[in-house]
Amino acid sequence: MKMFLVSATAAWLFLGAGAVWADMTCDPSAMPRKGQFKVGVQGSWIFAQDLKDFDAKVTHGAAQYSVAVKDTKITNDQSYMASVAYGVNDRFSLYAKLGIKNGGQFKFSNWDADSGTWWSNKFKLKSVFAWALGAKVLVFESSEGLGALLAGQYQRYDDRKSGDMESQGHGISLNDFKADYWQTDISACIYKMLGPLTLYAGMGYEYAELRIAGYANLGTSYANYIDFGDMKNKDSLKAFVGLGWRVASNLSLTLQGDFITHNAVTLGVGGDF
Repeated sequence: MKMFLVSATAAWLFLGAGAVWADMTCDPSAMPRKGQFKVGVQGSWIFAQDLKDFDAKVTHGAAQYSVAVKDTKITNDQSYMASVAYGVNDRFSLYAKLGIKNGGQFKFSNWDADSGTWWSNKFKLKSVFAWALGAKVLVFESSEGLGALLAGQYQRYDDRKSGDMESQGHGISLNDFKADYWQTDISACIYKMLGPLTLYAGMGYEYAELRIAGYANLGTSYANYIDFGDMKNKDSLKAFVGLGWRVASNLSLTLQGDFITHNAVTLGVGGDF
């Protein structure tokens, strides 16, 4: 199989989280031949990743209570990753990715029993090192350039720091929140090569968990420990479409969009040796 596509995906996690995470898991171009390496870089912009409603745990001194939380999401998260893939054989390859997550905001609304209303809150997510491991399997490819791929991967980041929280009820709240995120997904896609262009589309299952915890003063002079728990994606089904362009014999560009679990766009460039 000789295809030169560079992954480009859209997803800004939140995980899921998610992490949120945009990634070209099923990009046909990243399938190297046996013994061949493919390298690339990609940038993703995740517009929004929605999370399920949950109850946060708040500890103040010896007292502990639960607070209902809804409308939780990560918005405007970006990732910049470098990747290398190796062809174990012509139908199976392994890959690894390293890079950073940058920007992004964590938004949520919490129920305030005293005022009987929902308060909106948000805080920024700072830059953090991120990594991923995965594998791809070429199911088939016809002489007319029609093919199918299966792919799976695991990705995560740890100890991502946050900025101060802007709260509708408490004003500016100082905090030392840290976020851990991990995501695993399985995807399938079909593709069609049309000269230097490759069109592909697919669907998959994604599971992600985002955990955020730390101290916040909530506009007072004392600290409260807040544990948001293991937040999960609101949706598990993901869909994506992509377009690859073989610029030269060993250089390609790819643009991909992701939907449902998160809305994202990714642009990638890659080559082989």
